[in-house]
Amino acid sequence: MAPTVDASIGVAMLPEHGRTYASLFHHADRAMYAAKTVRGTCAVYDPHREAGDRERLALLGELGPAMRRADLVLYYQPQVELASGRATGAEALVRWDRAGGDLLPPDRFVPETERTGLIHSLTHYVLERALRQLRAWRDQGLEPTVAVNLSVRNLLDARLPETVVGLLRQWDVPPHSVTLEITESVVMVDEQRSLQVLRRLAAQDVRLALDDYDTGYASLAYLRACPSTRSRSTSR
Repeated sequence: MAPTVDASIGVAMLPEHGRTYASLFHHADRAMYAAKTVRGTCAVYDPHREAGDRERLALLGELGPAMRRADLVLYYQPQVELASGRATGAEALVRWDRAGGDLLPPDRFVPETERTGLIHSLTHYVLERALRQLRAWRDQGLEPTVAVNLSVRNLLDARLPETVVGLLRQWDVPPHSVTLEITESVVMVDEQRSLQVLRRLAAQDVRLALDDYDTGYASLAYLRACPSTRSRSTSR
């Protein structure tokens, strides 16, 4: 599959968005980061977005301490076998139990962690707590599987397989009881590096699932290249 190149373009116009080089450059830069939220797009500077940017930066500043306090909690969405109606596992979904009673969904903070690199700490946090819960279920005589979502940056991290193996050993759970879920768009960012990480994970008997398959990115040839993946389409 041939590599693809995307571009994100930020636009600021004189005099609407500034009258000096510095202000126009700054506003074009802000617009470019807005365009990056949807790959391969062009965005025009919007002054109303500045307040949202400040809020997101404030959230990022709070996120590290929130993880250290364990303010991020996991909710488990059951995965049910249609033929029998039996629950076979659960998908771990992270929520931020923020001060003041706010329960923030992942789309309020995860995208910013992906842009800053904090996603690696967040993924480790979610994996560690999901495997801890899996260990507790197994101690009760249950043998479910647990699924955890991966992001773009996770699949570009060559250390991810070692991190996963280390956590599996820490909580003494079998690799086949864990499913790492990825989307087509995640893998297509850097196909070769992503597939290399996926193959190393599959070699450790960790299950892989291609989520929301057939949404316009991959082909059947690409699906065959993914090691030991299951495809499924879901809505949350």
